[in-house]
Amino acid sequence: IFLILASVMEVLNLFLTSFSVGDL
Repeated sequence: IFLILASVMEVLNLFLTSFSVGDL
């Protein structure tokens, strides 16, 4: 479960970062 949560957090973080960069 912890591994899954870590993977999800990393994916969300990367997605948010990409979205922010794209927005800028």
